[in-house]
Amino acid sequence: MDGLIQDLNRDETWNLRQKYVADACQLHYDQNPIKLSQSEAQYFYDDKGEKYLDCVTRIANVGHCHPKVVKAAQSQMATLNLCSQMKGTIQAQFCESLLKTLPSSFEVCLFTNSGAEANDLALQLARRHTGNEEVAVLDNSFHGSLKTVIELSPVALQKQNTEKVPWLHILPYPDTYRGLTESGDELKLAEEYFMKAKSVIDRAVQKGSKIGCFISETVLVVQGVIVPPSNWLSQIYSYIHQLGGLVIADEIQTGMGRCGTNFWGFQTQSVVPDIVTIGKPIGNGYPLAAVVTSKEIARSIENLHEEYACCSVAAAVGKSVLNIFKEESLMENAIEMGQKLRDGLCDLKSKFRWIGDVRGIGLITGLDLVWCKESKQPAPEIAKKICYR
Repeated sequence: MDGLIQDLNRDETWNLRQKYVADACQLHYDQNPIKLSQSEAQYFYDDKGEKYLDCVTRIANVGHCHPKVVKAAQSQMATLNLCSQMKGTIQAQFCESLLKTLPSSFEVCLFTNSGAEANDLALQLARRHTGNEEVAVLDNSFHGSLKTVIELSPVALQKQNTEKVPWLHILPYPDTYRGLTESGDELKLAEEYFMKAKSVIDRAVQKGSKIGCFISETVLVVQGVIVPPSNWLSQIYSYIHQLGGLVIADEIQTGMGRCGTNFWGFQTQSVVPDIVTIGKPIGNGYPLAAVVTSKEIARSIENLHEEYACCSVAAAVGKSVLNIFKEESLMENAIEMGQKLRDGLCDLKSKFRWIGDVRGIGLITGLDLVWCKESKQPAPEIAKKICYR
């Protein structure tokens, strides 16, 4: 039918992809592509009805095609959809519900379509508020695919073989697997890595640098699911504040209840950032993201309420996601299922020499595959084989 998506077979779909999709847009399973036709809860279904447990998607926070999310979007779209300074009731209710999950220092919500845009806006706010352009980040971090945030993402710079910009200062992160001494003292590890980070910052300051902000995940997912030792992040935050900078918590992968014990990752580290960035998980995959901060910091850029408004449909979707977390006790589920997952992986670790470490918090879980447990040398080839199996 004209105007509607046509159901194509696998070969037809593949031919269209080869013709129109850029090579840079790689498939997860390019050696044996899967044509997905349906999703529900934690499952995908291919064109032949085969069922897959989804361990790839990171944004369907309350499950694929959750009926309450779908209903909220459909109902609001059929009633009223505004995206301007003419705010409706649903936007105000969504903001109120979101702010209730955060400490009282967070007072306003500014909305974007993606986590990368949220990090870009947070960077603008921090630079305007402090008057300083320079940024501190963690090594091996990634904060989005916009040009501004690629410049502060060491992983992206490395992949693109791009030189680091002069205003970026890359700090070491506490590797609780390869960096931990035989004593296993995490407090010692935290102090050691803080001093290493401080030395990087101090060298920059001695050369005349003024740090405008520090941005990082609060559980280091990109680095391989590193749960920082207690006291490390608080020392970093405190030192950045001493230097007059702001702290941005990138909660795109670590927030929204994934940690189980707390709704936001920074709460598990007993710290409070100045700005929080949230990605599409807040809309269960709908193009909705946010920057949450104080009124004072938000005033750094005029007319933000006009530029970063939330449309009615997005607000309805976001509000429904927050309601589902409570109704279905998803944080408690993250604790229970995350522990069950890690217990099972630890049992496998005792049987197979390629599993070097199992770690995580809540439902955020990392499995470190190595060639041998003594050398801890990463084994990406084994990881790829496991993914395809």
